[in-house]
Amino acid sequence: MQYERDFRLRMEAITVTCRIKTMTKERDAMQKAFIVYYWTGKRNNLDELNRLLSEGWKVHSQKPMGTGESTGAYSLVILEK
Repeated sequence: MQYERDFRLRMEAITVTCRIKTMTKERDAMQKAFIVYYWTGKRNNLDELNRLLSEGWKVHSQKPMGTGESTGAYSLVILEK
């Protein structure tokens, strides 16, 4: 599949706007990097992630983060709208 992307990065919001071209269609997309953390049942930001998902953001990709030396869990989630 052939595609190209043009990126404009707004550093204060860590939001990327790009034009994606594939062989079948062209569309504009906005992406946002979000770091999920989970230390305990009360110390996490899952509510914020769920709020973004309810606003129409969809998960584009997800990668675990960290060295494994911490008791908390971290994950880089790229959201797309």
